[in-house]
Amino acid sequence: MAEKPVLGSGPISLLESGKQYSIPLSALYFDSTGKLKADRWPSYPSIASEVDTFLARLLVSGALAVGPEPAAKPAFLVKAAGAGSTGNSVTLLIENVAPDTNNPPASKADITVTETDTYSNVKPADLAALIGTSAGGGSKPGLVFLSSANPELPKAKSYTFTAATPGTDPATAKIEKNSGTGDAFTLESRSKATDANLTKAEIKNVDATAGTFTMVVTWTKKVTATQVDSVATPLSYAVVITAPPGGYRAPVPGVVTLSGGSDATTTSAATASGSAIAA
Repeated sequence: MAEKPVLGSGPISLLESGKQYSIPLSALYFDSTGKLKADRWPSYPSIASEVDTFLARLLVSGALAVGPEPAAKPAFLVKAAGAGSTGNSVTLLIENVAPDTNNPPASKADITVTETDTYSNVKPADLAALIGTSAGGGSKPGLVFLSSANPELPKAKSYTFTAATPGTDPATAKIEKNSGTGDAFTLESRSKATDANLTKAEIKNVDATAGTFTMVVTWTKKVTATQVDSVATPLSYAVVITAPPGGYRAPVPGVVTLSGGSDATTTSAATASGSAIAA
């Protein structure tokens, strides 16, 4: 359960040891266990016991009540950088979040971005039309395209991509023939950026009788203990990350999925307690 606000008719007045105190409702809250708390009120430490007793009476009498859970605020906006198609996806795994309540954009997290393109039961003759012969081409564009002619049935195997000069040359992978020597075809990364070398392709479910195969192309990268306002650049090969209205905030740990490779989404902000409201 996330934190919830306190509803009441106005500030809480408390007379203690001859001194009058006023506690604004904004300083009160129900914590994730449902307990009414006032520890954010500056004077609370000096009369904590008296405040807790007084608030408990007000809660029982109905003078104070639980308010609705605030709507989650976006921590940042995410959109896939490359063209994609139904069945392809980009995911963000958010872990080890360290919120900075004084400076939310400086909040840190580990973020792993993975883009996956899956092509099932493909015939070599249809490969060019499927993934294209240039970046963004084909009926299901994604991380790679076909850069050789006359593709043949490939060998089941995992393949890595390399570039002669990363950042200048495209990354490529030569896919071996299912039988015999030589290459079945060559795949090229959609971009010449340095991180193109993180692309991998797996050929599986090769059916020599039907003349089909399945190809799964992935790209993944992890940034650790990075400020949320600084993650956009290192992850830019796969995603476009921008600040939401109000600026960057600490994200809630979990997985964010962009289906189709181009859908925009948001991630929710979190307080230090891990609730889905902005600090």
